[in-house]
Amino acid sequence: KVMTINVLSNKVIIDTISKYSFSKQIIGISSGASMNGSKGWGVYSISKSSLNMLLNVYAKELPDMHFISLAPGVIKTSMVNHILHDIDEIKFPSVKKLREGEIQIPSKAAKKLISTFPKLLKYNSGSFVDIRDM
Repeated sequence: KVMTINVLSNKVIIDTISKYSFSKQIIGISSGASMNGSKGWGVYSISKSSLNMLLNVYAKELPDMHFISLAPGVIKTSMVNHILHDIDEIKFPSVKKLREGEIQIPSKAAKKLISTFPKLLKYNSGSFVDIRDM
């Protein structure tokens, strides 16, 4: 189910856009977890790293479109709430790091993302970009 949501649905969307329309820029919402390989994040990390590779391949196959895999930082979602409140940070050390870091509320994260999108065109198509490193 996670792979369907995070990878296959993006493939279907990109295939549809490339067949019936055109977009100058396609941004996949990835995660720092796609690079970290933290204990307990297996399926999610694999799905997001697969998304990164999907967009990297499409960048080569559809060179007229600009593809970026963007990690937006931690956003307060039900998944994050579950991790913060229900997961043992001794057993899963990444929970402590998550608790100590910045957690964005969705409305502020959305505004930040919208203002970031044009800046992503300076990165090579197919790249993974973490908004916290920009």
